[in-house]
Amino acid sequence: MRSKRSKILLLFIISLTLGSCDKDRVDFRDAYTGDWEFYVIRRVWNISWEDTYGYVSIWDTTTHNGSIEYGSGDSSLMVNFIPNWEVETGIEMDGKKYYIYGDVFDGFSIFYGTDSLYLWVLTKALGDGEEYKVRGKKL
Repeated sequence: MRSKRSKILLLFIISLTLGSCDKDRVDFRDAYTGDWEFYVIRRVWNISWEDTYGYVSIWDTTTHNGSIEYGSGDSSLMVNFIPNWEVETGIEMDGKKYYIYGDVFDGFSIFYGTDSLYLWVLTKALGDGEEYKVRGKKL
């Protein structure tokens, strides 16, 4: 009888000890973070650069090796798609479209799986602005 109680008590202590161990938290954003290659189409316009249409647009395309890192929230990511500028976007567990709203820009992001991204950002200004159409591929 005593050995049965001892076994039950020992089993209880072991399960209590194992149950209280800290487990590493798995963050679903881990699959998205890391080094990325971005193909960026940038359009800049200003109404003071007048021509026949009232404003001038300048188009530019570049490829940039950037990164995606954790954002400030539990479901946000920082996307560094051009040098010296990053945009914080949200991400749901299924990678659906996420709208970006900021003081100086609007946009949205769509992840296709964990290794492909489409990002659109439009800066806000009086009479001028920039538009970015970005395709990203995880390296």
